[in-house]
Amino acid sequence: MIRAFLLYLLLFSILTGCATTKNSVQEFDDATVCRAYNEVKSGGDEDLTFKFVRILAQRGLGPVDCPQILRDDPLEHLSERYDKFVSELIQGLAAVGRANRQESVDTDWDWDEIHDEAHRLVWVCRGVQSGRLAPTNHCLGKLQIDWRWPSK
Repeated sequence: MIRAFLLYLLLFSILTGCATTKNSVQEFDDATVCRAYNEVKSGGDEDLTFKFVRILAQRGLGPVDCPQILRDDPLEHLSERYDKFVSELIQGLAAVGRANRQESVDTDWDWDEIHDEAHRLVWVCRGVQSGRLAPTNHCLGKLQIDWRWPSK
């Protein structure tokens, strides 16, 4: 269960563009990547399995290659490789988390006039840097002029 969760986090970090984790995955031998693929496949998540097939393809492998690779690999150092794999995965995810937090910090807010679910025009407060909706208290004291995001 924990392994499947960590593998899912690996895929998340790869697909969100964490270069550190991409390079880290390339450091591991084919047997370690095949073991990870087998864990994902046994979990039954077809979308996740397909994404891991793409990781194998980037290495010039396919799922059909994994049984032979695993037969030829001595298992004596499996736990060391797996521990290193998990350690670098966690470091990569931490870097992604820090980058996401830095990108979404708003220091200024403005009013935006938008249509609500009933197609009425309403005023909402948005963070200038992220464009995300924010509590209205951030926009108090500012004129309700929709100049920054004029499209409705």
